[in-house]
Amino acid sequence: MALVGASVIWLRRKRREVDRPYRTLGYPGTPLVFVLISVFFLANTLIHKPVQAYAAIGCMVLKLPFYFLFRKNRRTDI
Repeated sequence: MALVGASVIWLRRKRREVDRPYRTLGYPGTPLVFVLISVFFLANTLIHKPVQAYAAIGCMVLKLPFYFLFRKNRRTDI
């Protein structure tokens, strides 16, 4: 979730010319606060429930080969 919040900030800076069909209330503060809270939850889970946290991280890492496999088939002009 933290990466999604960070992507809002990153894409709005990198692709300034793209039309925005929605507005983010309090931008860039709101997405930044969201990222910080998400990172706090991640750190808290790593400290208090490390087995579950590492299992979730492991599942995400196992999905990476599929991401790169299917990414090659995407259009590049988006």
